Amino acid sequence: MQILSQNSLISSLLCNPKIWKFLSIFILMVAISVRIFQFIFHKDLWLDEAMLSATLYHKDFSEIFFSPLPHLQAAPLGFLAVTKLLCLLFGYSEYSLYFFPMLCGIASLILAFKIANVIYGGGSLLVYS
Repeated sequence: MQILSQNSLISSLLCNPKIWKFLSIFILMVAISVRIFQFIFHKDLWLDEAMLSATLYHKDFSEIFFSPLPHLQAAPLGFLAVTKLLCLLFGYSEYSLYFFPMLCGIASLILAFKIANVIYGGGSLLVYS
């Protein structure tokens, strides 16, 4: 009798959409925390990041927009402009260089969560996670 009541309790928990929504929000928060942890305790710059940061340091906004980047570098203009602005405001550090990509990563996680909520609904949000 007790085994039957435990099975019905487990099945009622598994069918509860609030639990699945809570679990998917928890996974989203863990993913955002990992992004922030990687930002705070980041590794050193890779070679291409170091070359791009040197380019941002030596060029002003007009050169970024209207002249090619040296050493066959390529990056989106919006990324270069925002990163250059952050470096001018907060100084040329690894945190200034990594801040905009961290924000974009967190925004993409939240956007994917919202899209999955629209497509799958609250009960199936764990598919997103």
